[in-house]
Amino acid sequence: MSMIIPVGFQQRQKDCLSLLMTRIEKSAVRNPHPGLIISRHSFRSPFPTFGEVGFITLCIMDLLILCTYPSIGSYAKFTTIVNMKIWRGDEIGFALGRAIPLTYDDGSLIPMGYVYSRILSMVQLNCEKYESGVVTGVTLRTFVEGKV
Repeated sequence: MSMIIPVGFQQRQKDCLSLLMTRIEKSAVRNPHPGLIISRHSFRSPFPTFGEVGFITLCIMDLLILCTYPSIGSYAKFTTIVNMKIWRGDEIGFALGRAIPLTYDDGSLIPMGYVYSRILSMVQLNCEKYESGVVTGVTLRTFVEGKV
């Protein structure tokens, strides 16, 4: 069975990946202890604003796909922390919302489309508050039941 790919889809996909790679300065992942994965994308200047909902959502999904999904073996959930510059130039980090589950209670994966829609709505909700806020990075704290 062949899959029908919409005209221009592959080019849009390449454009998104190109944008992602040119705006990320550094990526890091660490496992401070069994059951916790901390992954981060730090952005280059000029930093994106919170109004760039699609870009921020794409960065969060990128971290999940690269750093989190390969390590899931049982129940898992994550929180998203956004780092912003405030008017004095100081940087603050705050959680976007409650933890988003990646698996059902039995450890089977929740479909990525559902996870993506939860992230998107969470980012959009915060965008209304901080639309002009300058975002310097996103960090995921993933909690996995058992060892990572």
